Amino acid sequence: MFDNSTYQMTSDQLDFIREQKALELPMVIGAHIPFDVADQPGTIGSRKWGAVTDNSFEIERRERWPVEGHNQETYDFVKDLIDSNISIVLCGHIHTSKTKSYGGLLQFVTPMASYGHYRIIDIVPVKEIN
Repeated sequence: MFDNSTYQMTSDQLDFIREQKALELPMVIGAHIPFDVADQPGTIGSRKWGAVTDNSFEIERRERWPVEGHNQETYDFVKDLIDSNISIVLCGHIHTSKTKSYGGLLQFVTPMASYGHYRIIDIVPVKEIN
């Protein structure tokens, strides 16, 4: 599970995902905010993210997002996420149900649990092909 509630990934998180990738095992990760794999605004790693698109900072009582957008660790994290053995990303935040496939990566977004939404995913081993 990754805490990406600041819309930025840290160098520690980037190091961790790289260590896990090196194990070459299938992975499932969880995060609050979806990761961008198609330049969608409001996602982690979107080139459209930043002060220009931050219309909620006053009502959310937080600092405005940086003018320069994401830090380099965030862009590197998303690239590593897409180019990895991660099979599934589970997330929420955008209050809608979506499933996106990017190569071998599936990202499942589930609406708010407080409204009774949930998603059941059965993870089963793949049979070896002889």
